[in-house]
Amino acid sequence: MRLYRRTALLAWLAIVAASAWWTARYLAFTSDMTAFLPAASGRLERLLVEQLRSGVASRTMLVAIEGGAPPELARLSRELARALAADRRFDYVTNGGAEFTQGARELGLRHRYLLSPTVSPERFGEQSLSRALRENLERLATLEGTAFKGALARDPTGELRSLAEAAGQGAPASRHGVWFSGDGARALLLAQTAASGMDAAREQEAADVLMGAFQRIGAGPEYRVLISGPGVFAARTRAAIEHDIGWLTGLAGVLVLLVLVLAYRSPGPVALSALPVLTGLLVGVAAVGVLFGTVHGITLAFGATLIGEAVDYPSYVFTQRKPGESVLEILARVWPTLRLAVLTTVFGSLALLLSSLQGLSQLGVLSMVGVLSAGLVTRWVLPALAPGRGAPPRTLPFSLVRAGLAMRRAAWIGWVLLVAALAFIVARHDRIWDDDLGHLSPLPESARELHQRLSADLRAPDARYLLIATAASR
Repeated sequence: MRLYRRTALLAWLAIVAASAWWTARYLAFTSDMTAFLPAASGRLERLLVEQLRSGVASRTMLVAIEGGAPPELARLSRELARALAADRRFDYVTNGGAEFTQGARELGLRHRYLLSPTVSPERFGEQSLSRALRENLERLATLEGTAFKGALARDPTGELRSLAEAAGQGAPASRHGVWFSGDGARALLLAQTAASGMDAAREQEAADVLMGAFQRIGAGPEYRVLISGPGVFAARTRAAIEHDIGWLTGLAGVLVLLVLVLAYRSPGPVALSALPVLTGLLVGVAAVGVLFGTVHGITLAFGATLIGEAVDYPSYVFTQRKPGESVLEILARVWPTLRLAVLTTVFGSLALLLSSLQGLSQLGVLSMVGVLSAGLVTRWVLPALAPGRGAPPRTLPFSLVRAGLAMRRAAWIGWVLLVAALAFIVARHDRIWDDDLGHLSPLPESARELHQRLSADLRAPDARYLLIATAASR
């Protein structure tokens, strides 16, 4: 083996070993969907991204239990709420029951003068205080008054009661001490996760914990739990995207392998054809990890698809072999064409690399480094691994050759299809583009309908809008 072959092979092995070691030791994957949001440049944009990532609305799960009589649904609601409240994956859980509103009660009592709609300077005058005390005295003789008896000394003006009355106007319907839908068919809960609403993996973990807790509380097969919310959407979107990419990539890999086996009908060229793409994927992932600290799961899935074109690079070599010609001699002939193919893909990835979306930037780095690595492996490593002079590739079976000739004779069909496509575009030019971002979601329409139904049952605010209040101080 000549010196340059040994040098190329040793350099390749060293880079692959270093990339594999770094990947195994330090690589961390993320599923935070905000990686595909534009970088926040201003204060309002940063606030929006922060709320999307960790705001209350993005971390809230809407939960419903259905399938039985209201008393049993209420029991299951209380047991499920207790189980979730004890789990560290949830910061806050409530079903409208007294045991789960104590924290909100204490918070309201602490900030009653800021939140109460009845506070005014006149509220603390002598006459107003005297009237408030008389009203409290009268209420103590009623069932309503016992609920506020403990706060009387701290809240003589009854601001906590005013706050509760104002909040109760927008509360869900209540039956058997917990929240219910208006028709009594579903018991309702709110669960706030500890994880970011855009961290799809941890949101999926929280959803799995919720489903597991529901199975452990003894609900019969006729009962079922429904979950919705931004975090649930993020988890299901990630799962749907990764599932589709996974099976499509697997199908494409099998088809490519069949084509290579059919074309080469020899295990050597087939195995060597996999080296550039596998090397490119490994080195590209390591480069993304070094530059960004983490690799997004969706970036890896799409990047593997983009780097897949590198499987063509060895074909430039093996399909051009002449009798008695070595791989190195073939590369001397085809390298200008192969180099152009590599560079066009590398520079085409610059648009992704320069994107303000971190997820697309990661995709650009993965594509550039991966394709460049695959091209260099084809140029310098393949000659070291297949240095001999071999026979040209075997001809394809006659049936395929005949099929190819038949397709050439039917080339007019392609022109007909092209003209038809152009006519369709011209005829529908005003309706061919879809600017509804909701149609990019892989979630079914039933998921959106469930969210709307649970939001209406819980009287939840519209999470699409943010209200920002500014003042000189907090």
